[in-house]
Amino acid sequence: MTDSTPSLASRDIVRTAQIVSLGMISGVVLFALVVLAMGHPLLEGGGPAKGPQDAGAPAAEQDRREAAGEGDSLPVLPLVGVVVAVALSVGSFVLPTVVVRSMGHSAEGATPRNQNPYLTRTIVALALLEGAAMLNLVLEFVEPTGIGLGVVAVVLLLMLAHFPTLGRYEAFVQQMQEQAQLEGA
Repeated sequence: MTDSTPSLASRDIVRTAQIVSLGMISGVVLFALVVLAMGHPLLEGGGPAKGPQDAGAPAAEQDRREAAGEGDSLPVLPLVGVVVAVALSVGSFVLPTVVVRSMGHSAEGATPRNQNPYLTRTIVALALLEGAAMLNLVLEFVEPTGIGLGVVAVVLLLMLAHFPTLGRYEAFVQQMQEQAQLEGA
């Protein structure tokens, strides 16, 4: 076996990380389909609802609210979802590194002790993004504006950006080896 041929253990680690990643991504997609299937206004031919206050109001009451300017208020829940999603998205790139550094590592590099941090890093990053997506889906269900669905689409793209590959794993192991050498010097 040459240096360019990945070891069986490396492929197993990447495959495990890919399975976990696909499970987390598919959970978000399935929940999004449930939210849409529960009667989302965007699928029923109408635009986004004005808010939960309009859900069962008669047409005359909705007209009165619109005339009074009550229906044009800024949607608070979707904005909260956007802020949380931005914070967790940034965290998905920062926090996994902090967690891995706190775990420690051996100086040998690609040992079994160094393989768990890759899985941990992947799971932490995707869990943060999954939380952002699920929160926005719940908020979209409560106050259907379409904003939450857009946020979820962006978060799903970020989840795909974190998707584990053999090349990313090998780069991670090399980075861990270099870091161990620097700390040992």
